[in-house]
Amino acid sequence: MSGTFVWIPDHGAEEDISTSVLSAKFGDGYEQRAEDGINSVRSRWNLVFSKRTLADVNAMSAFLRLKKGAEPFDWAPPGETARKFKCVGWRRVLSTDTDCSLSCTLEEVFDL
Repeated sequence: MSGTFVWIPDHGAEEDISTSVLSAKFGDGYEQRAEDGINSVRSRWNLVFSKRTLADVNAMSAFLRLKKGAEPFDWAPPGETARKFKCVGWRRVLSTDTDCSLSCTLEEVFDL
């Protein structure tokens, strides 16, 4: 059971992209490199959801809590198609019923 994270983050979402590369160094400074697997490029998104209602922040938190950091879910980065992600931690700031926020990092996963 996957589910979809449907909330839209604030403008300024940050994407960290990393690659996985195998390398072998030889004499005279030569180096050979190759992708490490078929999914060698991975994304991490740092997201902020500010000025939200308490109900919205609680709904986001409940969704993430249900996944427990282990079960992947669908999420579409801004302007892209949906991919699989996980979230192992998030932070809530509960000010008033109409001024709450949640920040989280979504990490791309590659499951069958």
